[in-house]
Amino acid sequence: MRPGALEPKGARTPSAESVSSYLVRLAGAQVLPTATFAARHFAERLATVAYGGGRNLYGGRGVWMNGMGRWAAGMVARLHDLTGREDLAALTALPWKGVLVPGGLTANIRRWCPSCYRNMRARRGECWDPLAWFLAPVTCCALHYRPFVTHCRTCGVVQPWLPHDTAVGWCAVCGADLAENTPSAGHPVVRPYDRWSAGACGDLCAAGRAAERDPRAVVTRRDFSGTVRWLVDELDSGNRSAFSRRIGVSVHTPSRWIRSGTIRLDSLLRLCARLGLRPVDLLLRDRGIRFGPIEVEDFPRPRRRSAIDWLQVERELDAILGRTEAMSLRDAARMVGVRVNSLRKRLPEKVEELRQRAR
Repeated sequence: MRPGALEPKGARTPSAESVSSYLVRLAGAQVLPTATFAARHFAERLATVAYGGGRNLYGGRGVWMNGMGRWAAGMVARLHDLTGREDLAALTALPWKGVLVPGGLTANIRRWCPSCYRNMRARRGECWDPLAWFLAPVTCCALHYRPFVTHCRTCGVVQPWLPHDTAVGWCAVCGADLAENTPSAGHPVVRPYDRWSAGACGDLCAAGRAAERDPRAVVTRRDFSGTVRWLVDELDSGNRSAFSRRIGVSVHTPSRWIRSGTIRLDSLLRLCARLGLRPVDLLLRDRGIRFGPIEVEDFPRPRRRSAIDWLQVERELDAILGRTEAMSLRDAARMVGVRVNSLRKRLPEKVEELRQRAR
């Protein structure tokens, strides 16, 4: 039976739905588990995109369906074949593919806001995952100003990008309600820059529908290169070194933006926050550049590559092994912030213990 053309949730709002959430709800409309629905309709298409086919939807590559690469394009094309809808690219970052680059775009772990889940159920009767939650620079909820939750509070497991069941908002392992994951001992303090970044990325997601309908409304690489060059001339009389100090980046970064006409999402946010601009105004032609008040004063330092403290990683793995519940190697690697292959090379004994417990 052909799936119906389900309406995406939160269209034209900062809570615009992601394509992974839309796929889960589409499977629910067919009264099929997500795993069965994905294997039936997407395995063949994804096999042409990357090795592993539909199995990778649940692994570390699953978040790519919400990005701007081949995974996202393949998912949107297949969903278009199934539903006939022409606006599904707006559920991904594909509308901004020309200027934004994939590096640092998507998060490496699934996050959610329990308060948003509760509000969605109360007002709409069901939950969905907004696209903004999958963007790496977004670390807190733009509505409630609370950090995202990353683990089920009942079983402690990291959630897969696609739940095997047909409902968003429930743990894929133990079935616990993810809307009840609010910490009992208060909420950590959220930095003003994180709040601003969450709102700015929400504006991009809200404008995704308009950008998808008219690709000519999005600036080209040549347009963005000219915009950066104009900012350097307007604010610092063409002095790129002074401009780089103004926005807090290396001296060669503005030249790289001008030369390539592309930029990372986190760099775009830093640029706009430093100058009192809105990212969506730089990416849409009809907006124009409007300088506003600088709302953020305390900016985070740019992250630098540093050596991994393997003694600390080993201590964290010992703590994981000391838990009563078992955890997969992939989830453990995400918790300690190290690649699985790196763990296999540096700590093979701990890896073997994790495998034994997971069996």
